[in-house]
Amino acid sequence: DPEQALLYFLPFSVQRMRRFVASKAGVVDLHR
Repeated sequence: DPEQALLYFLPFSVQRMRRFVASKAGVVDLHR
């Protein structure tokens, strides 16, 4: 089911994106 696969993949994708942006920003508050 494509929708189920997307729901499984989405949180991982978001986490990677946040880490990437955080590394780009330099200083980051991980609790936010």
